[in-house]
Amino acid sequence: MALLLTLITRPALRAACVAAALVATTGVAAAGDLVTNSQARRHGLTRQWFSQARVDPARSRIESAVLEGDRLFVLTSAGALQSFDANTGEVMWTAVVGNPGYPSMGPVASPTHIAVVNGGEVYVLDRTTGEVVLRRSTSSGIAAAPAISSGYVYVPQFSGRVDAFPITEKAVMPWHFTSAGRIFEDAVSSPKSIVWSTDRGYLYVADPDAGSVRFRFESTQPIVAPATTYQGSIYAASLDGYVYSLNEQNGAQAWRYACGSPVTESPVAVDDSVMVVSDEPALHCLDAKTGEVRWVARGVDRFVSASPERVYALDRIGNMVVLDRAHGTVRSRAPIAGEYHAVLNEQTDRLYIFTDNGLLQCLHEVGLEEPKLHAPKVDAAAPAPGEAVEEPISAQDAVEQPMEEEPEPEDDPTGNDPFLGGGADDPFGGGAPDPFGAGGSDDPFGGAGGSDDPFGGGGGDDPF
Repeated sequence: MALLLTLITRPALRAACVAAALVATTGVAAAGDLVTNSQARRHGLTRQWFSQARVDPARSRIESAVLEGDRLFVLTSAGALQSFDANTGEVMWTAVVGNPGYPSMGPVASPTHIAVVNGGEVYVLDRTTGEVVLRRSTSSGIAAAPAISSGYVYVPQFSGRVDAFPITEKAVMPWHFTSAGRIFEDAVSSPKSIVWSTDRGYLYVADPDAGSVRFRFESTQPIVAPATTYQGSIYAASLDGYVYSLNEQNGAQAWRYACGSPVTESPVAVDDSVMVVSDEPALHCLDAKTGEVRWVARGVDRFVSASPERVYALDRIGNMVVLDRAHGTVRSRAPIAGEYHAVLNEQTDRLYIFTDNGLLQCLHEVGLEEPKLHAPKVDAAAPAPGEAVEEPISAQDAVEQPMEEEPEPEDDPTGNDPFLGGGADDPFGGGAPDPFGAGGSDDPFGGAGGSDDPFGGGGGDDPF
């Protein structure tokens, strides 16, 4: 009888010890959100580690989390940015970026730096130390998260303009790109390209250092999700359900695939496959080179990660869905914990999930003790011999020039298209007042204000 009692209570005792340790070390009673062994085993998973982000649940929550290499970067709604070791969950550093009362976007990371937008400013931090190395304001309202390369940070704005700020070369003047239409989605980067889209259905691809637009692609409907760059190709999807594969160097269309319903999530490239979630919802697995459909899994709302034999995804009610990677058949579908969010992982087989109150967990497939790396996002391939390459667009809006010298033109939708010639630099300059412009107490992005520490006392006016 004593032995039976020991066998029954030992798992409960272990869970209680873990819960007590979590509360004692983090001060957050979130132990009920921990994935139990039985929950993980339903999907053939086991937990590798758990950790706690710096979050005051009464005042803030996790805004976003991104994986880059061996680091997991977590940004809270109060502007706290933390770096975690992706393999152990160890906190590497914590930084408070900007004003905790202002909205933040990002983070985006490169091998050397990480960028975050707070209010009307962009901050670039050293990836290793968390030290702020650049802080710049833009000429108009920032539309989305920036893109970052080895030398520049690129900030998209509602007006259709993308500002390029040098990160380390202080003597280099900032310059900018302009585009037809307004920007609402994040810009993305590869070693050889900066890519962004506008609400007119245009996809722009520019040289990150030369200051010139390489080509512009026009889709039949707006592209409302950031494109994906992968091994010399660009994958983009539009609201009419088409997925496009473009040559990164010259814009030549390699293939087009019809999902049958709108696509509002970015395509994800994993090894030799492209995963596309349509609004049906359904997950479409395509051959990256040919666009041929390999399988379609109905009822899947979001791709999370992939191992050599499995694809991990979510459905619309938050259930974890495990698919056979070769055929797309469902292996398991069940809740894995309480309310949680999943980090998109296109680099390894690991699953990273987090709760609003800051609990982070890493799961992996049973038997895969070391992360399985997918094929890297290598530099864009050079054009094949004899392949025609379009000349870069040499509009004056793409050359280096101080941003202060740019005139504010009249609102002329024809003359302001940089690709029709003779237009002003900013297709949306002038006209209606800029709601994000400087000056005036009504500007939510103007002025410093507020406590720098989102976890400090703060006044009653700070909702965080």
